[in-house]
Amino acid sequence: MIDIDENTSKRITSLRFFLMLLVMIKHNAIVKGLFVRELPFYEPGSITFIKDFFANGLGELAVPVFFFFSGFLLASSDDSYFVTLKKRFRSIFVPYTIWTVLYFMGWLVLKHFHFMYGNPVLDWREWGIYDYFERFTGYYHGFRFPFVGSFWFLRDLIILIITYPVLKLLTVKFPLILILLTVLYYILGVLPPLLMQSSFFYFEMGMICYILKINFFALADKINWFDIIIPFILAFTIYALNPEYNSDGGIHHNIFFLLFIFSGIIGILKFSNIIINNERAFNLAKNLAPYTFFAYAFHSPILSGIVKRITYLITSVQEYGGAFRSITQFILACLLDIGISLGAGILLSKICPPLFVFLSGGRRRK
Repeated sequence: MIDIDENTSKRITSLRFFLMLLVMIKHNAIVKGLFVRELPFYEPGSITFIKDFFANGLGELAVPVFFFFSGFLLASSDDSYFVTLKKRFRSIFVPYTIWTVLYFMGWLVLKHFHFMYGNPVLDWREWGIYDYFERFTGYYHGFRFPFVGSFWFLRDLIILIITYPVLKLLTVKFPLILILLTVLYYILGVLPPLLMQSSFFYFEMGMICYILKINFFALADKINWFDIIIPFILAFTIYALNPEYNSDGGIHHNIFFLLFIFSGIIGILKFSNIIINNERAFNLAKNLAPYTFFAYAFHSPILSGIVKRITYLITSVQEYGGAFRSITQFILACLLDIGISLGAGILLSKICPPLFVFLSGGRRRK
């Protein structure tokens, strides 16, 4: 790495596991409105909004920041292209493959014992080689999620890493044009070949910040918390309470989605300053950072699915109202998923460090 000061490095480190917590919260909320039409119990609209706020408001911020940091750090690397590919093959593609195989086997077992329902991969016994490739990558019948749905982030990151020399060259030569085209592309909601919209946009923004020497943390620090929180809450409220703003295909067309995302990202960047200025908070964040990838891979889809089933059973006592049952199930699901994922990572890193490193793509516990 070149030209990354200690403050920037510490602030990125401080956010790694925190961002993963937001991802796990997002994946453990089943809410009607944005993504699910029906719930197994009655849920008041106020509870739906609260869960939406945490899962699809705060939770929606994590992946854009991860892509942004990825673009920034890759642009700052002085490794050759082939060295970069070799490192990322070990740290991304290998664990992507291993975890996909493990989850496919786990899905078959749970399906056999009728613990999981539905058939997201059709009848695997009738698959050919191309069918396996489609499910592995997620590119089939217009669908863009791989078999392990949350791994779309890794899939897109692999593609961006492969193409980054071209992106970096264009960004260096034509930075203003790239900024304009990237912003227009995102606002217009154009779906690029092979990539999600947010992947390219935030990855490219990270590269631009490094190439143009933009200190994004310093810029975030200059903005008042009031000027961040109020636009975030207002924009998300308008977005979440109006179905026409979050219908399929329209999510990136509306200004309210962009406003709550951008203000939220600024808030997260600013929040990192609070973490690094508190010694205990920073040491905790630093110690948890090596478990970020393992928790990401371990927590979903099977664990989160099991946790949801268990928490539904726990909160199924009829004398409690739907509001209590719904919010309790959400909180329990988040706590169990986070606790089990982190606990499994810590335990494995102590019992069998080589296996932990292998499943984490070479990431080691400090």
